[in-house]
Amino acid sequence: MTISATRHEPGEQPAADTLTPRISLMTVEGVAFLYAQGEIDLAVADNLRALGADAINAYIGTIRIDLSEVTFMDSTGLAALIGIRNAALASGRVLILQAPSPRVRKILDITNLSDVFAIED
Repeated sequence: MTISATRHEPGEQPAADTLTPRISLMTVEGVAFLYAQGEIDLAVADNLRALGADAINAYIGTIRIDLSEVTFMDSTGLAALIGIRNAALASGRVLILQAPSPRVRKILDITNLSDVFAIED
């Protein structure tokens, strides 16, 4: 399985390929956008965490994580999101989970994390 973690220029959209997990980062006017696609599990959670840290360390303002194309997320994916959230709060950043897929939304609801994260559907 190939894992891709890339940074995109403003206005450039990541390629849509739901078979390969992808996590990408781009910034537009002080807002960091992380796009996650496919399965977020042990194989890719560290990439998500690393790009989240890059966003926190390099940009001021808001960090938005688009989860609309995530097909599966295990506990390591949740731990990565929690780690990014905690680091964002400690740095005075705003973190928003954007459009979680129905499967991810269900996981967030079951674990009561939907009460912890700012979520925009």
